[in-house]
Amino acid sequence: MSGITAVERHHGIGKYTSDLIPRAEGPTDDIVGILKDREINVVINYLPVGSEEATKWYVEQALAAGCGFINCVPVFIASGSGNYWQRRFKEAGAPIIGDDLKSQVGATIVHRVLTRLFMDRGVKLERSY
Repeated sequence: MSGITAVERHHGIGKYTSDLIPRAEGPTDDIVGILKDREINVVINYLPVGSEEATKWYVEQALAAGCGFINCVPVFIASGSGNYWQRRFKEAGAPIIGDDLKSQVGATIVHRVLTRLFMDRGVKLERSY
């Protein structure tokens, strides 16, 4: 990602949809300030799959604001390498949970349940996406 600034990648728009979704003009909002002003206790991350850089950027914002973080996308924050994020949240006195909760209650699990239902009802599935 050489040459791309944090501001350009924390939007969470994937490379396949970046031409379809217009980005807002102007500077990035002061997320830490917004979280503090609104007295937010917990940030829930439901960014699109593939937005690892965006997730990490928002984790940093949540930490700086003293917020807990629930990660619903498959970016390993709560269970990540070397307990880096766990340690930082513990030091901040804030909870961190998740890592792919989206697949537990989102599109992935719905897809699995429906395909299983079709198979149980005798539908022959050749492929699924």
